[in-house]
Amino acid sequence: AVFGGVTDPFTGRAEVARGEGDGRIAWFGRGNEFVALEEYREGKKGVGVISATATAMGLLSNAGPPDWHPATNEIKMVCREAAKYCKELDVELGKLAVYHSLKKDGVAMHVVGMNTMDLLNSNLNIVYNGITAHEKRVLEHVKEKFFSRLREGHWEGLELKRYNEITAAEDS
Repeated sequence: AVFGGVTDPFTGRAEVARGEGDGRIAWFGRGNEFVALEEYREGKKGVGVISATATAMGLLSNAGPPDWHPATNEIKMVCREAAKYCKELDVELGKLAVYHSLKKDGVAMHVVGMNTMDLLNSNLNIVYNGITAHEKRVLEHVKEKFFSRLREGHWEGLELKRYNEITAAEDS
């Protein structure tokens, strides 16, 4: 089987895979993961996709990104604005993110971190019952008002770039 790694939960741009053949890893990044997945699956059989992008390491939650998050300032700002909007409407952005991710076809398994029983129960409720009509309206508005503005919806390569800059400065 081929397994795919997905990176860019935000934008609608597609850039298809690195990796090929059975038993190798295919990474999808810098674009809409599910468009890339469909393009990849059309040419390859037996692709198993594991997505760990639902809440983007806390970016897509009302709590907002942790200080250490590697995303760009632009991405963090847009996510904070979306979280503020959701809070004002008494909706958890993380819940919308999990629902949105679970609704995408072509993913064999979703990995979602949970650190409380309340989060576990909330995620199980999403799996079994979905979200309310109000939450669906908020989700559509959040996607249109906030995430459609992003020029780049990923931070691929930024950590390595920062590391290389630090090590180059230490070597000088």
